[in-house]
Amino acid sequence: MYEVAVLQIQDPSCFWCEILKSNGQDMKEKVEYEQLYNDLNCLYGKVYRNVEEIKPAFVSVGEFCMVFCEDLNSWCRAILNAPACSAEDNLVECFLVDHAIYCPVKKKNIRLPVEACHRLPFRAKKFKLHQIQPVSLCVDLCGDKAELGVADKWDAAAIEYFKHLLKESVHAEAKLFSIENNILSVYLYIVTTEATVCVNDELVAKSFACFCSDVQSCEKIIPTSLQNMQPSKEVDNPAQMFWPEIYKTKKIPFYEGFPINEKDEMEPRNHCEKKPEEKEMWEENHDFDKLLQIINPEPIKLSENDYIQKPRTSAPQYPIFVRKTIEQCCTLKFTSLTSDLKKELVRNRYCGPSFTESYSWPSVAQGFNTIVISPDGMKPMNYIPPLLTFLHLASAVYTLLPSRNGPLAAILCSGWKKAHFVHELLLKYSKHTRPLNPMLILVGLKEEECENLNIRKGCEVIVTTPPSLLRYLKCKGLLLLRLCHLVLDEVDILFLKSGSQVIEILELFKKSVAAESRECAPQQIVATGTFWHKEMNSLLQYTTEPQVIITRMEQAAVYGNVQQVIQLCLDCEKISVLLRNLDFTPDHAQKVLIFVESDEEAELVHKAVQNHSIFSLVVNRKQVQSFSSVLQQWKNMLSRGTHIVLVVTNEYLPLLEVTDATCIIHFSFPENENVFGLRLYSLLDYIHSKTERVISLEDSFPVARSVLLMTEKHIHHSTDILRYLQHTEATIPPELSDLTQGILQANENRKFDKDICQHIKTFGVCRLNLFTCPDRHNLLPSTDHQYSMTTTNQYISVVPVHVLDPVHFFGRIVTKEDVYTHLLEDLNKFYQIPGNQILVQEVNVSQLYAVQEGSVYHRVKVFSAKKENGVLNFSLQFIDDGRTDKVRDAQLLQLPSQFEKIPPQSAEFIVCRVQPIDNEAEWDPIVTRTISKAIKGKLHTAKVVLHIGNTYWLDPMVQRSKLSGFAACINELNVRHEILSTGMGVDNPQHISHLEELLKKTGVATVQQDSTDKVSDADLSSNNMIANCCVSSLSSLDANCGARNVDLQNKLERNPLESKSCYAGGKHYVADLELCEEILNEECECCIKNGEPVITLLKAQNRPWKSLLKQKHPNVSLDFDKWEDSEDSDGFPFVSGKPKCLYKVVSEEVESSEYSESDTESD
Repeated sequence: MYEVAVLQIQDPSCFWCEILKSNGQDMKEKVEYEQLYNDLNCLYGKVYRNVEEIKPAFVSVGEFCMVFCEDLNSWCRAILNAPACSAEDNLVECFLVDHAIYCPVKKKNIRLPVEACHRLPFRAKKFKLHQIQPVSLCVDLCGDKAELGVADKWDAAAIEYFKHLLKESVHAEAKLFSIENNILSVYLYIVTTEATVCVNDELVAKSFACFCSDVQSCEKIIPTSLQNMQPSKEVDNPAQMFWPEIYKTKKIPFYEGFPINEKDEMEPRNHCEKKPEEKEMWEENHDFDKLLQIINPEPIKLSENDYIQKPRTSAPQYPIFVRKTIEQCCTLKFTSLTSDLKKELVRNRYCGPSFTESYSWPSVAQGFNTIVISPDGMKPMNYIPPLLTFLHLASAVYTLLPSRNGPLAAILCSGWKKAHFVHELLLKYSKHTRPLNPMLILVGLKEEECENLNIRKGCEVIVTTPPSLLRYLKCKGLLLLRLCHLVLDEVDILFLKSGSQVIEILELFKKSVAAESRECAPQQIVATGTFWHKEMNSLLQYTTEPQVIITRMEQAAVYGNVQQVIQLCLDCEKISVLLRNLDFTPDHAQKVLIFVESDEEAELVHKAVQNHSIFSLVVNRKQVQSFSSVLQQWKNMLSRGTHIVLVVTNEYLPLLEVTDATCIIHFSFPENENVFGLRLYSLLDYIHSKTERVISLEDSFPVARSVLLMTEKHIHHSTDILRYLQHTEATIPPELSDLTQGILQANENRKFDKDICQHIKTFGVCRLNLFTCPDRHNLLPSTDHQYSMTTTNQYISVVPVHVLDPVHFFGRIVTKEDVYTHLLEDLNKFYQIPGNQILVQEVNVSQLYAVQEGSVYHRVKVFSAKKENGVLNFSLQFIDDGRTDKVRDAQLLQLPSQFEKIPPQSAEFIVCRVQPIDNEAEWDPIVTRTISKAIKGKLHTAKVVLHIGNTYWLDPMVQRSKLSGFAACINELNVRHEILSTGMGVDNPQHISHLEELLKKTGVATVQQDSTDKVSDADLSSNNMIANCCVSSLSSLDANCGARNVDLQNKLERNPLESKSCYAGGKHYVADLELCEEILNEECECCIKNGEPVITLLKAQNRPWKSLLKQKHPNVSLDFDKWEDSEDSDGFPFVSGKPKCLYKVVSEEVESSEYSESDTESD
């Protein structure tokens, strides 16, 4: 705490005080200041009789000088504030730095400072109240209302009340928090005759101010230019604030960087970022340092433990690349959007335009071809508001187009989910423009769906995906006849996922706009994304003079084809590796920048380069005085074959005005992404020339390079470096690949608490990659303790309860005991007893509790807690249903221990061998709703092909119903067939095989499936092979399906297809299996494969059969799981290569039980 005396008040954010005491001790400088004033009055009043020696000929604004103040009748130290304040009296305005007074001084009373004037720092210190900002009455023109809000300057009433508080105080103390731009940010406490008051809190309580976070009050938006901003600092002694930087003893913490591929999340901010000249800024800071040294010529003697703090590197936050001149729009007020759109954005509290939007909105709204590559380039708001504005304002231009139904704009999205999201935004914001009637077009593989889908009348914007659009164009070829705007949302993913289809659409768009009738119509292509890769270079062929906006220089380097080179070496070998990367006999002029960390490294590299006869320059702390001359030598034009090297330390990187380098070498590893991007900014001229260069002359120019030296100290960055090299398609050293593979494997092994990747479960492979997917991609015995490969003939009865997507749901396995029903009954009985409904006092994560829904009680497991709007909500899972929900703590009931011991009744189920079309990672919501409605809550019979932990893979899964009057059942619905029939799904034959490979890698022993050799297509087409089937033993009936364990005897007769009989449970079963046509007995085969008989039959005549058996039996059902219908005949179908159990003998007694089903399967 500091006891202060208030000298001058401007407002709560600017007032001057004198520090009287520090932590209760008097400041020693008080007597020294009094002695200083006496000495100065003596010197300037008596000693210097010759006034002309110390009278200045000219004094500029901001210059330090000595003035005679008539009001104080004393000579005072001052800084000239204004060149003149009165022409008649020839007065100038000065600020007295020890008294915090603005006063007019006659020019004849101004003197040059002598050495004694610099003995002590300024006595008056500038303060501001910490963490508050002014509040005033703000008028909302859009909402037609007025309310209190944050203001740019303090209200007059607030200033008067602040002055009144300080005037009534008898004592004032300040608690220092930080120093920002030489202003002490404090909490100010005053003592009045009645009480002690915190001025900060008092202004907030009186609604003159409001609190703000440290970031909001202190953080400065760093411009896009290379500006050296001063960070906020905290010092032990605020009296040292005006001393030169090298004399301060407080250590400022150095910036802690982050890995190269980590991205700054660019929060939307309403800001304007100007670009001042860096040289002027550096000169101003340098002049200020010289002024401080003049004021305080006697340095403090540092102890051996103290050291000189080097300046902090202040890299610009957004060094960007813009191909064309774009006027940045910084505030929503000055954007070119329509007034109704602005009002809607304000009503929705949209915090924009963001940094990216400040460049993209003006370009798109003016109808230019625009390419935006930014970390937030995936956001549709980068183009939706300006595109709607253009469609609204340019409506008269579209009247020149052919008068027919068709969209004016098409937005191509990378997936179904993104298309739905963009469509919702269009519906929301198009209400505030002229009627555009946006429409979502997502069609599957069914041609009749495309034929029946028509564009609504008045629809001017469509949202779709490239595959859907091409399928629709096959039926509606004139759809693009009126198209003027083509938007590629997430263009980087579009080219990686559907590159050929995107190019085909661009060709169609190019032909459409080239028509003679379209000469006066607008033609615009907008592409937004996160990354730039070489597959996207073809996009430039379809865009005429595009506005290219890339907010990350590492992506601009890929855009400009900068060659990225990685050199692995030991730290002690960096010099030799550096020299090997220098071209000593260049064919073209070479300008090489070498970035180092410290002054010592700079001198070492500089001498090493000079010793190899290369002209070298260096910029570090020792050569700072020659900074301008070094830059001037660098900028001189070089003749062909000359070579110049500039060695620069990181602290002077923001001050460089170099953009014409042809090669940069990262001798020191870049500490963060901003520094890496700022170094690449040195190649800006090459990137511009690369994009503007004629293609035929491209090979005659040298390729710019970025060489990164990576040592053993940077192993933890290897995965980031590998990703960037893969992205740039650069040569990857094998050592780096091996090292990264080991790191990724180690990271995978640490994911023991993660679930298996959902993509692996549903598709067999991960649709992401090991770099970005947070889930586990291998099996861990400690986690997946119940893994097994079940036999293919294990059937279960399943009831889906919670459907996540068409192939993934949670449900219950129905058994004879029906534990779930008994559990619900017991829970209801328990909690109906008075006094048993005990609320939970302390909720613990991963614990079991009970929740009441209506009159039913459920067991739940809490897995997270979050406080929202002052209420603590818990996310939980119903362990007996599989669904999730959020509840408050007052809804959780204590669960008795006897119910905790019962295992969860829900399990996870996945339907195999089907995946979304177009290589989508997620299912269309329409398909999910359709399948959910068809299967939720209904009993299904399914065959388990794989069981890992609590997850079951099913193939097939069918709904069955019994025929009245018969002891037989029919398959009403096959889930896999139902998904395929929507046209939104395709076959995924490798699903189970991928999972089996995963099991083999883990070393899990699997139970073999029944399998036989596959039948070739040639054999099927010849009609010689009718069946390749197996007759399965009844021993595969599972006891869990309702039947008790019994010994079954299967007697095979000599003629295996005349009859089948067996004894089971004391009963005799007979099935007549006589074929309806003749076969060649001598050509038929019967063999044992995988423990089961396999019979191969050869028809006597090469013709299709109308049926297989001559006699039908109600207890014999046919399995059409792998039968393939002949396209040329209506006869009996053929059998595919993979065998299944085609015939099952079903007992009426067993069939009547709900716990045991026939082994018949249908697909």
